[in-house]
Formats: sequence, C-alpha cells, structure tokens
Amino acid sequence: MRSVFVKITIIALLTGAVSFANDKYEMPNVITETYQIDFGPMVEAFPGETDLLIPIYAHVSQPTVGVNILLAYDPSLLTPFHIAPNMFFQSFVVNHTYPGHIGINLYTDLPPPPQVPPIEGDTIIAWIQCRVTTEDIGYDLLTHFTFFEDPVTPYPDNNLLLENGNWIVPPALSLVRGDVLIISPLYGDINVNGFAFEIGDAITFINYFMGQIEFTRRQYANSDCNRDGIQASIADLVYLLGVISGDTMLSISNVPGTRPYSEDSMDRAVRSKHMFGLDSQSSFTVDVECQEPLGGAYFGIEFDPENTEIESVILDDSIDNLELSWAFDDGMLMVAVFNWNGIASSFVKGGLFTVYFDGKSGLSDDAFRIVRAEFSNGSGFDADAAYRLNITEKTSLEKPGASGISIYGYPNPFNGLVTISYELPYSGNYDLVIFDILGREVKTLIKSYKSSGGGAIVWDGTDNYGDGISSGIYFARLRGETVSANIKLFMLK
Repeated sequence: MRSVFVKITIIALLTGAVSFANDKYEMPNVITETYQIDFGPMVEAFPGETDLLIPIYAHVSQPTVGVNILLAYDPSLLTPFHIAPNMFFQSFVVNHTYPGHIGINLYTDLPPPPQVPPIEGDTIIAWIQCRVTTEDIGYDLLTHFTFFEDPVTPYPDNNLLLENGNWIVPPALSLVRGDVLIISPLYGDINVNGFAFEIGDAITFINYFMGQIEFTRRQYANSDCNRDGIQASIADLVYLLGVISGDTMLSISNVPGTRPYSEDSMDRAVRSKHMFGLDSQSSFTVDVECQEPLGGAYFGIEFDPENTEIESVILDDSIDNLELSWAFDDGMLMVAVFNWNGIASSFVKGGLFTVYFDGKSGLSDDAFRIVRAEFSNGSGFDADAAYRLNITEKTSLEKPGASGISIYGYPNPFNGLVTISYELPYSGNYDLVIFDILGREVKTLIKSYKSSGGGAIVWDGTDNYGDGISSGIYFARLRGETVSANIKLFMLK
C-alpha cells in the first residue's frame, strides 16, 4: 500500500498538480489548460543604460490567486534596483538581498478584505527595473533572466496557487527564460544608418538639441561620442563636429532646424530687427564665465508662451568662431552654441548671446528661468562654467526701410513641380539651393544678382545632374549677403 502512495505522489509532482495544504493531488487537463510565466520578446539594452524595464508575464487559464517565482540573473551585467507590481495585490513581497537572485511572492486573496480579483488570462504581473552595469566590450552580449530552484527548499520555488486551492508547479507550469541582448553601440551614428560621424549625424544631433526630434534608446547609446559615459550632452555634439569638420564644407546656414547668422560687420541686434521687421524689443543676455575656452554650450530656458513672444537669438558681436542654433516649443527656449568648423575657440568670459522678445505683460524677475545648462571644452568633453541671465528694459532700434527676407513653396507637399516664391529686402547677390535631409546639396536654383522685391522660380524635382529625386523631406535655403531663410519641402510621389 505504501508503494502505491509513493507512486501516486511522484506522478502528481511530475504533472505539477499538487495541493500542498490538504495533500490532494489532481492532474489538470494539460491539453486545454495553460500555465506559463515568461518575460515576453527579447529586450534590447545598451551599456550604461540606467532605466531598463523587464516585464514579467503570467498566462493562466484558471483563476490564480498566488504566484511564487525565484529568478536568477548575471549581476556583473545587470543590477535590478526596483521590482514593482503591475496591479494591486494584497501581498507583494520581493527579496533581492543576494546579488544574482530575485524572489517574488504575490497573492490576491488574503484576509482581511478588500478582496482582489484573481489573475486570469494573459497579463503583466510585475516589472523589473535595471541598470546595465557592464561596460561596452566591443560586441553584442546575450544574457538572461532564468528561473532557479533552491536545492535546500523541500518544495518547488516556482509555483502558482489557483483559486480552487490547487498548486501548479513545473512541468505543468511552463517557465520561459527572458533574453536581454546588450548591444555594443556604434558611437557617432546618431541617425542610425550604420555609418558613424557623418554630416547626417550632426544634423540629427542638432535637431535633437533644438527639440525637433526625440532620441530612441539606440540613439542615446550611440550619442556618447566622447565615451565619457554621459549620453547626448553638448560635449558629445562638439566632439562629433570636431571629428567630421575636416570632411565637410557645410556651414551652419545649411543645417535644417537652425537659425543662420552672417559674419558681416552689421550690428547683430539691428540685423535681427531687419530680418523680423520689428520696431522695438526687450532682451536679456546670458553671461558665461568658463575655466577654459568654450567649445560648446546648451541652455534650456523656461518662459511663459502666453505673455512672451521670442523674436530672435543672436551671438555676441565679439564671437566669430562659434555657431548658434535656437528653437522654442511649449514654453521652452532651446539654445545651442557650438564649434562647427573645428577652429580653436577663444571665448572664456562675457556675454554669450542675447535673446530678443516681446513681453506682452511687462518684465518680471521670473519671466525667464534657466532650467538646464551644459558646457563643453574645445575637445568635446564636459567643462565647468558659471552663468547668469540679465534682463534689460525695452529698447528701440532703428528699423531699416526694407522688409525682411521671406521664402514660400506651393504646393507643399508637391509631386513633380513646386513654385518657390521669395521676397528680397535689398538688391544684391543671392543663391537659392535645395538640400536633402542629410544636408547634402541637391540643386542650385539661383546664384546671381537679384533686384529687391518679389520673385518666383519653379523647381521640377530634379538634381544638379537632371535626375529625378526620391520622395522625402528637402530644404530650400535662400541666402543673401546679410540675410538667410529656410523652408521645408515635402516631395510625394
């Protein structure tokens, strides 16, 4: 009789249907019932990533009130620092005292009330938040979250408790490991086309700082150009520009999403008035004092968009070897100053740039607030600097008689032909050039002397060699001796 009891017990353990509480053994219908815990599809991660989320899925065909799992992982690659439930449980206990192991016990139906509905169907029961603690070793590395059975415990460490009181253990409970692929970044490949330190990477990086795009996790990993462990910093942009500066003649006025400036002797403030047709403006200056020559800087400045209209951002007159790009969105002004041409910067102290604006409700001490400031030296590494925002009273400048330059494309989007209309503030030499999204010249439409006033030219969608262009985004840049304007064109076929 004893041998029969032992045989039945072994069968029950192997099938996984065991009631630990009352020694009832029941084998579920394995054809129609499903019990599985897994981590979903493989997760991609990158060295240095600080906020990697790993989901834990439960797939159950019967109402389940308890889940107990014991996980193992490689602590030299991943460091879990937070494990949280995806829903409300009456009890959620986590033990990750020992590196390399995580114990999770959760129950939905424990006294006293409130009663929590049991788990049913397919759902995420918890999240593991990790840091990727390994450094880049030069190649992709696959690691896992697996299920562990402690040999000293007298019962299975991985099990489910059903609402009917039965326990489900392996092999009836399927345990599928979680795969995490730690990908070696391609540093400098900001546009993720497989090639690093190109013009397209610089344009993508600048547009990120201007708030035009958001980086993916892969772009963040690739953006650590100077390999200092800090991703997507102004120092990384300066480093990238320094690498590619010997391979390009592209100037800042060719870069989509930026505001160009001319290196003529005209006062920058008056030129700003000339371009925007403004009679008067208020302004503030950002003063910077560096410990070493400045290679780049980035500022995020909050303002009230309901009462303040940003008109222009202009570099200080004394700065002739740095470029400036600016944009604003949803109450945030973004200003990036950087060394595009690889010339050694000499700026150390003084006014870096001036912001001209129209304050509809007057000035106040908190009208503008710097909420982010980063600095780089000329070699593309973080630098220390002090900064200050100085708001001035409203000023009036002489307004030039001519209006500002303007450019317009119709239809836009276009298919085959687009008419580019323009308004020129003065007579002089102008060029109108089409660039693709990577900043490469596609076609020169105008390169000649033009009289002031309006004009138009038709572009037939071909390049300088007469070949048709593909669908996509293009930029038309109209530039004179002291003014410049850009528009975005959409080619659809």
